Amino acid sequence: MKAGYSALIMLGLIQTGCNLFEKLNTRIEPSRPSVVESAPLQPVVALDGVLTALQDGRILITGGLLWDPKYVSQANLGTRSQYSQIYDPVSKKFSAPMLMKQERYQHQAVLLPDGRVLVAGGSCDSCFSNASPQNPRIAKAEIFDPATGSWSWAGEMVHPRENFSLLVLDGRAVAIGGMIWGDVVDPLDPSGYLSSIEIYDPTTDRWQVSSARLPEGVHTPIVVALDSQRVLIAGGFAEDPTGVGSREIALSGIFTINATAERYKSGARMQVPRALASGILLSNGHVLVVGGSSLGAHLDSAEIYDPSNERWRQIQHRLPQPRSGAALIVLRGQVTLLGGDTGSATLLAGFSPLDEVLSYDEVSESWLISGSRLASPRAFPRALPVLSGQSAFVFGGLSYPGVSSLNLFEIH
Repeated sequence: MKAGYSALIMLGLIQTGCNLFEKLNTRIEPSRPSVVESAPLQPVVALDGVLTALQDGRILITGGLLWDPKYVSQANLGTRSQYSQIYDPVSKKFSAPMLMKQERYQHQAVLLPDGRVLVAGGSCDSCFSNASPQNPRIAKAEIFDPATGSWSWAGEMVHPRENFSLLVLDGRAVAIGGMIWGDVVDPLDPSGYLSSIEIYDPTTDRWQVSSARLPEGVHTPIVVALDSQRVLIAGGFAEDPTGVGSREIALSGIFTINATAERYKSGARMQVPRALASGILLSNGHVLVVGGSSLGAHLDSAEIYDPSNERWRQIQHRLPQPRSGAALIVLRGQVTLLGGDTGSATLLAGFSPLDEVLSYDEVSESWLISGSRLASPRAFPRALPVLSGQSAFVFGGLSYPGVSSLNLFEIH
């Protein structure tokens, strides 16, 4: 069965060692007091669970891999999680675990305009024996209703996919790229790397493949919404020409959707092919893309996309250390980079996670090393701003020796 690449395989690709050295253009901010508050002990800790901010400011956590031996029995380590939980940043408490309809890993979740949460795609343990080419169970999406605290089945995706991106445009959920999961074969993407864009309409509860397609199949692309109807799609992993493994790409383009049309327009290539990079929309409408991997090496560079001229340019100032898989959010009004993997470890040694917190100055286009640090080093953490953007909720990620527990990281 072709089940796609799991994150642990994909992220465990051989990476060349990178010497860590100081960058002349990196400034150090004056040390500021920070408070790290450990959340109450919770019954479920999952690697790569997905975070979704609810309309009332709480955070919904869904799925992932059960990975931390401090909380999970040895028999269940590495299995896909069917649990979901809600974290309340005001009370600093977790809800009791709630079972989703399906265990999921490498899935995506998005807040719908009506306040419900759509969860789709991924992979599932119980599907290995039950999936059929026509109707693998993981293709079924599901919806969480915060008003009732309940899960229900949603419409079935056309392509069961993992390692894809999901966001809301024009009131609809848009799934971009990914890898097809299970035994299903798309004649247009026989390699399993998907070039299709799939759209979910919450008013009809139906998925439909868009007539617009990407130039080639790609998984884990960098996806940043430019406005309510346009999204920038850049980089990611595509099939290697040899047919073995994958390669990072520099392709980018804009997908536009409105009431009358759906269109993909290819744009300029990034300065460097990138995958596992972090992207965010800046206050001036430009897009910042940071780090990632390229040709087996982790990157210390960043580049900016300008939608007005559809061009990329690399910024002069580099990161103090190369990294991929860092969390990039707006915190206290400033773009902030949390953690990441330096790639300095060998394949057998595993990851080299960072506890570093960097701020980005949009005017000087330089990086500031914060006086605050994460409670523990984290590679590929999940993070969302909470409490009106004054704090960050940082979840999961790979650390020493495994997954660090949930915590609320506050910068004052």
